[in-house]
Amino acid sequence: MSQSALRTILHIDDDAGLRFLMREVAEEGARPQASPIRWLEAGGVSEAVERYRTERPDLVLLDNRLRGAEGVDLLSQVRAAWGCPVWILTGAPDEALERRAVAGGAAGVASKDELLEDPARLRGFLQAAADPRPASLQS
Repeated sequence: MSQSALRTILHIDDDAGLRFLMREVAEEGARPQASPIRWLEAGGVSEAVERYRTERPDLVLLDNRLRGAEGVDLLSQVRAAWGCPVWILTGAPDEALERRAVAGGAAGVASKDELLEDPARLRGFLQAAADPRPASLQS
């Protein structure tokens, strides 16, 4: 995907306030010359499956603590049908979660708190995370 391409991001989180905050911080960090982001939201997996089917995002941000399920446990369902990177977002990242997530097909795990601290950090993460190449191959 080229740097100037529109990036469509699907954020799955059952906390509407956090979805709003993440979108606001991402938009606040936008520079006029930055690639535009089309932000989609879903409050749960069922809604996310429908959004994915109709919108085909370039990147999925999946909260690890959804009502009634853990995002990392849902990876097998979403990765089987979706051909884009899926990142697990969590308030408490740890090595065990990261191992489970990557083994389940996630591109990685990211801390919500760290991403929300700095709009530029969030924008940089979103740009890099949407790249389907492994992080070690990204320039």
